[in-house]
Amino acid sequence: MVSKFIILMSIIVIGGCGTSNQTNDNQGEDGKKMVSTNISVSELNSKLMFELSLTNNTDEHKQLQFPSGQQFEITVIDENDNIVYRYSDGKMFTMAIVMKELKSSETLNWSEEWDMKVNGERISAGTYTTIGELQIMAINEENVERDQFKVEKSITVE
Repeated sequence: MVSKFIILMSIIVIGGCGTSNQTNDNQGEDGKKMVSTNISVSELNSKLMFELSLTNNTDEHKQLQFPSGQQFEITVIDENDNIVYRYSDGKMFTMAIVMKELKSSETLNWSEEWDMKVNGERISAGTYTTIGELQIMAINEENVERDQFKVEKSITVE
């Protein structure tokens, strides 16, 4: 009888220990994205210029929470799925939560440039995929899925 009671209590305790993940589908009631992420890439003076942006499409201020000093990641992938550039490679970031406010209808921008070189050699001509990711972990203290802040753009290097 005691062993049945222990088993029953174990099931109740285990069943009550589930994880709770809140996700933000980033959609308002009208289907419009509450915040939208964009990336632009341009070539200037043998460099690629990246600009990531986040726009608040609501009438409310948003409090953004980043898990560290790294607020974004940019990755460039060649036609063979090889990573030829990653913004964070060789960099160090503060290990502290960073907060940013995004006012109603405001756009925040992050920019970076890359000299298009790998191991000192300029990358070859071709088509590349650029992936920009904002590292937001919560908005207004609600956990969010990071994938919704990930954008891709195909670029052609001459």
